[in-house]
Amino acid sequence: KLLILALLVSVTSPMLYKRYKPKWPTLASQSSTSSRSSPSQLLQMRKQLDATYKSMSRFGTRSKETRDTCRAHPLTLELEPPLKLADQCGSLSVLSYGCRGGCSSYSQVDPRNATNIIHSCSCCQPLRFMVSIALLPCRDGHNLKVLFKEARVCSCRPCYAEEATKDYIRFDDLLSKPAVETPLPIG
Repeated sequence: KLLILALLVSVTSPMLYKRYKPKWPTLASQSSTSSRSSPSQLLQMRKQLDATYKSMSRFGTRSKETRDTCRAHPLTLELEPPLKLADQCGSLSVLSYGCRGGCSSYSQVDPRNATNIIHSCSCCQPLRFMVSIALLPCRDGHNLKVLFKEARVCSCRPCYAEEATKDYIRFDDLLSKPAVETPLPIG
């Protein structure tokens, strides 16, 4: 990622300099024209940069134009009984769905301020859930009803650390509450 950022800066800086040349005079503009790169040299440099970028994209770096692959995928979920009933009821493997896939992310030089970098990051996250019920087998012949969420619709959404932290805290709160107090009757 750092190499791509350096390439972006090296490619866009000359463009910005050329665009605002009257505002930013330098020693190069006062020297002879023979020290400047010819259009064919610039074209060759551009082709090398493009080839480098394409080769890097094969190793996990994605461009903004890459199609998102985020969607719901089946997975096996191992449901465990609450700790209070762990010695009375067994676990159960159920088929569920979770979000998986790639989403576009990029960094680019801010066109209004060439010293800033603009970042865009998106993550594969669920948009809609479905609540399902599983019946965990217990020793006394009854079944323990356990609710679990399944991702039904997934999409690329902006990644924000604060929201992820909030979700983690909410999930942590759910784990700390005793499951026996929830309205899930045995039977």
